[in-house]
Amino acid sequence: MDPNYIASKLSLLPQFEVVSIGHRTEKHGRVALLSGYFSSPVGEEEQGANLFLSDMRFLDGLLLPAKADESLRVIEAGGYSWSDIYERDVVGKRLAFFSNYDRRRLNLVLNPEIVWEPVEFHPRKAIQSYVIGTDGKSRCRLTEYKEGAQLQADEMIVEAAWDHEHCIFCWNKIDSENLGYTSQHKEWGDEWACEWCYKNSVAPHDPCPLLIPYAARV
Repeated sequence: MDPNYIASKLSLLPQFEVVSIGHRTEKHGRVALLSGYFSSPVGEEEQGANLFLSDMRFLDGLLLPAKADESLRVIEAGGYSWSDIYERDVVGKRLAFFSNYDRRRLNLVLNPEIVWEPVEFHPRKAIQSYVIGTDGKSRCRLTEYKEGAQLQADEMIVEAAWDHEHCIFCWNKIDSENLGYTSQHKEWGDEWACEWCYKNSVAPHDPCPLLIPYAARV
């Protein structure tokens, strides 16, 4: 995708301006604490906070709850997020806030080369097996059957047991009563989007509607 196109789309999202970075050491390593301000409200509760640079590198973070009467917000970002990003890349910069959505989902929304086709879902074959849970109890597990798949000794094919998919964005169920859309692309293919996410975000290549809380969508 063209860098200018990506930058223009990321600019539609709430921007988090990083004013400083602190650190906290935990059992599994050092965590960066990004302090800054949002260009528009994103909610005062704790939530996932993926922050994107203009080239689509991103930090996988956690937005901490807002403090009373304070506009300054803090985002925790640690682990592999910093593998290709330096602190100098973010201090004093405005990063696009995309809540819990990662780079794959951003690509699915923005990439104009991905073709989406409407699909009426019909139940399909599934492979049934049993697994032992952490409580020692046996549980049934279903996986989608792919034509030509070789079954293990403890597996069996069950007709019409694969009875729904999930939207890659909101995890809404897509079944025989709901129209869905599937992506057609060599790298970003075989993903499902529900009708709301497709019409409001994917089709117009606009990531912002995905930030609307599920209960508030109409």
